[in-house]
Amino acid sequence: MKSLPTNTENSLTYRLLKHPLVRLVLGMVFVSLGTMGARIVMLEWMGAGELVGGTAVVCCGILSYTLFVRLIEKRPVSELALNQAVPQTLYGLLIGWLLMSSAVAVLYWQGFYQITAYNGLHAMAGSLMVGLVPAFLEEIIFRALIFRLVQEWLGSWFALLASGVLFGLVHIVNPGATLWSSLAIGLEAGVLLGAAYMLTRTLWLAIGIHFAWNFSQSGLYGLPTSGIQTTGLVTAQMSGPEILTGGSFGIENSILAVVFCLGAAVIMLWRAPKHPSAHPAP
Repeated sequence: MKSLPTNTENSLTYRLLKHPLVRLVLGMVFVSLGTMGARIVMLEWMGAGELVGGTAVVCCGILSYTLFVRLIEKRPVSELALNQAVPQTLYGLLIGWLLMSSAVAVLYWQGFYQITAYNGLHAMAGSLMVGLVPAFLEEIIFRALIFRLVQEWLGSWFALLASGVLFGLVHIVNPGATLWSSLAIGLEAGVLLGAAYMLTRTLWLAIGIHFAWNFSQSGLYGLPTSGIQTTGLVTAQMSGPEILTGGSFGIENSILAVVFCLGAAVIMLWRAPKHPSAHPAP
């Protein structure tokens, strides 16, 4: 005999919180308040350095998302399961480095990429934050919140489309950005990182790919990341057609990045579970 619904299940609050769109809005509020608060306290009030301040922002972003999942969705934070952190992050680091290095290798082979100076290992410190902060915060926002909850609501393919489009659009405010650069980022990164989440149902593979891609671009190869130039291990000069080199925006603006990353995404999507189990609503 089917049991009658409880008073809690009949409440308006319960029914609202079951809807993915409501939880998406609440999750964005939790994470935004947490990270903005950390940024104001650490960077503006306390004057913490970039490394300490950036690390604090990342930690507060993780804590805010964890609180959202535990308090609102009332479930374990399985997408940040620690037992998967090391192996999946390492795989992600390897994949991200290989993808970036493949694009740079093609440009070097064509004579478009040249190293003009060696800056030393200490010069890579600034690029750590260019890799670390976006890798964690953007994956929490775009994969753990937007992709996951849109997938629960409207399905996997719409979630890939929505998260990819939004991911590309937020980068249009970066220096040197164009409509093409936003489209390229949406295709190469939005689809690839969404596929990484679909494959593993955790954030760690996507975080590893994201970090390695950004850090390799700036820290190892001395190129701008999404239009932002930081000092890296080497100083490099790029010449040749912008459709291949990415111009001042960086390799993310290059058709090479789109081709390589979409190729990796297709493999992940092919191997991903066809009917992934969604996290239960509250």
